[in-house]
Order: sequence, then structure tokens, then C-alpha cells
Amino acid sequence: MWLGIDIGTGGTRALLVDGRGVVRASCTAPHEDMLMERPLWAEQRPENWWDACVEAIRGVLAQAGVQGRQVRGIGLSGQMHGLVMLDSAGRVVRPALIWCDQRSQAQVDAVNAKIGRGNVLKFTANPCSPASPCPSCCGSATTSREISSACARCSCPRTTCASS
Repeated sequence: MWLGIDIGTGGTRALLVDGRGVVRASCTAPHEDMLMERPLWAEQRPENWWDACVEAIRGVLAQAGVQGRQVRGIGLSGQMHGLVMLDSAGRVVRPALIWCDQRSQAQVDAVNAKIGRGNVLKFTANPCSPASPCPSCCGSATTSREISSACARCSCPRTTCASS
């Protein structure tokens, strides 16, 4: 058996596939509603992703009547852009800024003005956008010294779940 996990915006999905590639079971555990306390803000609690991941895995194993030890490998996908700020012990500092958060547009504009949009694309193969973790991190640092000083490292949503 092979287990696939996708940590999406609205929920975490788990899929169990046998050695012939036949889907044996699937289960989706919903996430809490997105936090949108201000215009352009979009946040989620990373702890909720983990809880949904555990629920989806348990659900898919139960549906298929399979024990965890029968799983030969795990594939993980999920939200690509997002900023999860962690302290030195790996604990979440604040709700994650997810891919549709747009509050860091000023930081994006500053990067593009200083470096040039074409150079950003040339050096990173990606445009600088508010969804990118770097501008989001810079924006958080400029809006809250307390959060900025507590943050020891940053992660993306799926990496946070993989290391939980």
C-alpha cells in the first residue's frame, strides 16, 4: 500500500493505493475556516493542518481495513506558498500566512523596484509575489517586532506537517 497526502486550503486529503495502482480508499478531513481579520489577509492555524492530516490518515486506513505498518511509502503534497513562522523549539509563532494572503504587496513592490522584476525572474525563475514567503516574512517583520524577534526559522505549509 502507498499513502498519498495533500494538505490543501480547505482540507487535508489522504489516498491509499495498492501495488497495482488501484485506489483502495480516500478520506478528506476539513480545515477550520480561513482567518481573514483584515482586507487582503488570509491565515490558517498550522496546528489544524496536522490535526486534519492525522484524521485523514486514520480515516483512509480504517476505510481500507489496513494497518499503518502495511504502508510502504508516503507521498506528500500541499500548499506551495505560505509562511509558517517557528520559534527556536519549532513551535508555531503565529497563524500562517497562506498563498492567498496579499498584505505584503508593498514589500514586493520594493523588491521589484530595487532589483528589477526581470532580474528577480532571471535569478529565481519565479516572479516576486505577495504569496511568496520572503515578502511575507519581511512584511511580518516590519509590522510586529515581537513576532519578528520570536521567529527563528520559517517553513512552508507542507514542510511544517512533514516535520511534525
